Amino acid sequence: MKKLFTLSAAAAVFAVFLAAGPAAQAATSASFKNQDLLNIFNDSKTLYGDQDTLGKRINTIKNYLGISATALGMLSTLDADLRKLEASAKTLQSAAMAAEAIPQAREKAGKIKASLGASLKEITAARIRMDAIVAKTEPLRLKLAEAEDKAEKLGRALYLINSGFVKKFPRVAQAAETCLGRLPADTRACADPNVSKYAVKLDQALVDYDKVVQVLIYTPDSWLPSVDFFNPFGTEIAEIDSLRKQIEALYGRVEGLSKNLSGLNTLVNSSFSFSFPYPTVTGMSSYKVSIGFKTIMDGADAIEGNIKSVLSSFLWEVLSRLGLGGYVDSLIKQANNALNAILDAVDADISLGLPDMAALNVFETDELKLEAGINALKLPSVGMDVPNFGLPGLNLNLGEIEKLFSSLAPNGLELGNPDLCKNVTFGCN
Repeated sequence: MKKLFTLSAAAAVFAVFLAAGPAAQAATSASFKNQDLLNIFNDSKTLYGDQDTLGKRINTIKNYLGISATALGMLSTLDADLRKLEASAKTLQSAAMAAEAIPQAREKAGKIKASLGASLKEITAARIRMDAIVAKTEPLRLKLAEAEDKAEKLGRALYLINSGFVKKFPRVAQAAETCLGRLPADTRACADPNVSKYAVKLDQALVDYDKVVQVLIYTPDSWLPSVDFFNPFGTEIAEIDSLRKQIEALYGRVEGLSKNLSGLNTLVNSSFSFSFPYPTVTGMSSYKVSIGFKTIMDGADAIEGNIKSVLSSFLWEVLSRLGLGGYVDSLIKQANNALNAILDAVDADISLGLPDMAALNVFETDELKLEAGINALKLPSVGMDVPNFGLPGLNLNLGEIEKLFSSLAPNGLELGNPDLCKNVTFGCN
């Protein structure tokens, strides 16, 4: 399956956050004189990077799930296309049967009907086959879409853990280093060991946290779902798309023929007219005569008989003197021109055969494997309100960590706060 992976909105924000990270707080490694605070600063950046990698893995899974759901959705679209094609083919069949009643159209209509006969059976069989496939795959598509949504939430939750918890570590290190730097030299000499005592514990929590994340990156199978079961369908999805386009093209050809043959049926029920002058007591007037297409197709004698039946003896005498034959020829010419215009547009040799449906085979033979894989999908629950954030193997004492934060940065983490270091001596006078 083609990997068209892009970062989700949450993952994109996460990536920006990582890129900015501690650097956005105007700190560098050279800013630190206390090695243990520097360790916190550097190890937090490592954790940022590793969680970014984990976030991208989750985002990859999310996109895989989304693409797979879309792929299965194409099967439903193909089923709808076949239903539409079947209905159109039946309409064409009826139109061809009706057009056979017109002698001039009989050859073309018969040819279309014969070609369509075998094709319509194939179309109906393919539609029934597709109905059965979709009945099984549509519930799976819905499960994939639901799993994609869960993966989206998982990635967003991971971002929130970073922005709500992990980002505190470098800020605490910077705050502590800032306050150490404002102490007199002799006081700092006393304070550094006290700060290191807290910093070592915080750094160990970071290191332990990062070990868990690295395990999830390199051996994620026990935590994140595998998407390997989608691999057999990569090529077939492209073939389904190609098949859908071929069926759409066939539908267009069937619709075009139906339109033209329906035009023939409309023509059968139409009429053609001529007008001739006749005298009245006040001058000359004009009389209009309309004759049906079917009568015209029966020939000159039938036309003349129909005209005579609708005219008075007086008007018939007038028309006869004017030249009845010319008017009859005009009607025949009008009808034949209309008929030929429609017949010329009818391509009786156009292909009406259904394309090869072999691309559906894999969705029948491997359907059980696909269903088993999708039903086995289990996405973890991660969040700030879940014990240890829901990360397996992680064992954080958040209460103790918050106390360490308070010991190192008792006045908060806003580095621009003028009272950041007020009364902060880390137990030294």
